[in-house]
Amino acid sequence: MAHFHYLCRHRRNAIKTTTLFLVLVTALTATVELLRQTIIEELTREAANGIYSDYIGALRNAFRSNETVILVPFDSGFLDMTANFYISSIKKHGIREVLFIALDREACSGLAESLRPDHPNCVSYAAEPSSERAATWGTAEFRRKNMMKRQLILYALRARYNVLMTDVDMVFVENPLPDLRDSCKAVNCDLAIQWDLKHSNFNGGFIYARRTSVTRWIYERQLEYDQNADRVMNTEQQQLNVAIEEIRSEHNSSVTVIPMNTTKYPVGKPFFHKRRCPPSGRLDGVVALHNNYLRENNNKIFRLKECALWEYDGPDGYYTDANRRYLSYQYNLRNGKKEYQGLLNAFLIGQVLNRTVILPNSFYREGDLQTNLLLRVYQRLDMYFIQDFNRCTRGNYRESSFLNNSFVPAEVRNSKSDLYHIITGSKDDFWINGSEVRLLRARDIEKGPTVGEIQTWFQRVRQSVLQFDTLYGNFQQLPYETYLGAQFMELVRPLDGPLKFHKYITEGKLQAKLRNGKKVYSAYVTKDT
Repeated sequence: MAHFHYLCRHRRNAIKTTTLFLVLVTALTATVELLRQTIIEELTREAANGIYSDYIGALRNAFRSNETVILVPFDSGFLDMTANFYISSIKKHGIREVLFIALDREACSGLAESLRPDHPNCVSYAAEPSSERAATWGTAEFRRKNMMKRQLILYALRARYNVLMTDVDMVFVENPLPDLRDSCKAVNCDLAIQWDLKHSNFNGGFIYARRTSVTRWIYERQLEYDQNADRVMNTEQQQLNVAIEEIRSEHNSSVTVIPMNTTKYPVGKPFFHKRRCPPSGRLDGVVALHNNYLRENNNKIFRLKECALWEYDGPDGYYTDANRRYLSYQYNLRNGKKEYQGLLNAFLIGQVLNRTVILPNSFYREGDLQTNLLLRVYQRLDMYFIQDFNRCTRGNYRESSFLNNSFVPAEVRNSKSDLYHIITGSKDDFWINGSEVRLLRARDIEKGPTVGEIQTWFQRVRQSVLQFDTLYGNFQQLPYETYLGAQFMELVRPLDGPLKFHKYITEGKLQAKLRNGKKVYSAYVTKDT
């Protein structure tokens, strides 16, 4: 009996102990949850318009098991660029830990429409209506959206995520997260930031931030700058660099910030401006490339297309339309006037035959504009040239690398006509490339062909690509202004004589002039944009 009472008493004690343990566990769980909710509520109060709760909720719902998230802010002015980034950098490499963040109300729905049937994770972080025009570097709108990016990083850090913040003008050659994690882990870094070697500063458009107290201090300090008119700085890079130095000084702490390897993570200026596009078409040794140092979105898109780094087909089937017909032509000497005449002839013939012009490879020598047409884009002399070019041509042209793009159907890429040359009776006929060229002679060889002759020669060509050797020569019987318009002809007119770009790298307004004194265009030239 005594033994029985002992067993009962022991069992009751065990039950009490178990019950107490369960109560303690429940209380601890409730305390942790209360603390988590308190943090969330505190952060929610900090954010205006209630947009924070949607953002942090999207993070937690999409990435419950992730320690690291890629944040991709964008707005309606960059929908095409964002769609290309998703296709060429995210989907292509199977990256899942990504959240697209719309900086205006309509951008998420616009992105979903552009990428249908794909549906990338996207959340709105703005109360402002959409802006069809991309925010230009240095403007108040540009600075406001950079402030929003800093908020996004800080809130994600406080929610215990490591963050890779990337602009949409990046190109991921491979998933950068494994390399960045390993690089940071090796030195226990707080931040890894893309490094601009030429200007010796950090680039705020591509940042890997670890969830450390030091990193949070840096971003809290930057947000303080944003609220203080006396501390507002000209560039995001300047603000980041000052914050890092101040935190180092005030907290007497070691801030471990590592610059990303400039070979693996090059910025746009040294990469594109020195060699324009990789000759091989491959980006050997590059993990992620920044398509920056161009101030206008259309220029950035054109550069990616020229370098075969554009993969967004768009609603009209930019690459995949098998029914569209094209016209290609060549340059074989460096001469602005010849290029100008060839361009006019190509676009006029394209209009007559309803064919889209594929631009030729333009000559390139670093630092020298000469009179080359398309170098205006790469040398940043005329910021809105591509935008105006698109408007005048209604986008009815393609980049020189178009037929090399893998998205172009094989039945288009392989359907090429013979190579034609229209005889002009001038020295231009001496620039014929090779012996496999079919020569065509107009009835009036001195004045060149008429519209009727062009239709007779080429209307029945069924191949997708009608190929010309050169189209040099002033075809006097063609009504250029009627077909092309005076605005287009003035826009693409070559500059007067060779110009060395380095003479014009100054702040302010530059007006280039023709021999007759008429202004070609006005452009704003800045040192570092």
